[in-house]
Amino acid sequence: MNKRTIPDRRLEKDTQLEQAQEVMLGLLKVFVDICEKNNFTYWLDGGTLLGAVRHKGFIPWDDDLDVCMPLEDYKKFLVLPDSEFPEYIYHDKRDGFQRLRDRYSKRIDEETDSDKDFISIYMDIFPMKKYPYMRRILARIRMCMPPYTPPSINKNTSNKIIKIRRLIANLVFYLLTYTGLQFIIRFLSLFGPKTVWGYDLGATWHFHYKDKWIFPLKKMQFEDDSFYVPYDCDAYLSYLYGKDYMTPKPDNHHNNISILPTTPCNHPEARNWFEDFPETMKK
Repeated sequence: MNKRTIPDRRLEKDTQLEQAQEVMLGLLKVFVDICEKNNFTYWLDGGTLLGAVRHKGFIPWDDDLDVCMPLEDYKKFLVLPDSEFPEYIYHDKRDGFQRLRDRYSKRIDEETDSDKDFISIYMDIFPMKKYPYMRRILARIRMCMPPYTPPSINKNTSNKIIKIRRLIANLVFYLLTYTGLQFIIRFLSLFGPKTVWGYDLGATWHFHYKDKWIFPLKKMQFEDDSFYVPYDCDAYLSYLYGKDYMTPKPDNHHNNISILPTTPCNHPEARNWFEDFPETMKK
């Protein structure tokens, strides 16, 4: 594929965030073309799925894009040769998950980023794996522990109910931690039918989705195209964000992030937009 097949319309947008979203949409379209070519399965996840359901596109303030793949296809995608990707996309094979990165941009995260990495506009690709249902039970217990908040708890839940749930969770957690019960449960969680999907990542092991929530996949509008999403988006998003997921909430997660859609980062694989497209430079 090593050529441009998706038009780049970043400069047709007004704000830097809108330009970044246009770039991410292009990355997603390239990703989907590769998946269709190789018969890989994927679906929109996290805030990207929420945006599809609630806004038919990006959440207005969102500056990243998330998709999931079954582990088998994820591993195949990981070893694709560079020739499968257009020259303006960098296939970032980092530990734990993959990213497709735009070579022309720079993303500055004041809290985490370093010039040693390829820091630009990107989309995340997460591996999903099937687990026994017992693992989901353990995950639900852990999600009641600080700093996690159970998805069923929302802004309308009383403090008394929250305190009771966390008290019960702490008691259970104490029994699991300081008795041999945890080892028995962990052993049992290795067995049984694999009926739930979880991220094959240590940091997000507490999220597990029922198979019937995801499959069969269906297509849903996202911006000017349609992409695969879980079959039961309501159950998926209610579990992830709570029953009131359709109500927008203030987001402070990205306050320390700056995006420069036509400024390359310091990585040697980055490219200069105005050198490749001098006709777009303002006179």
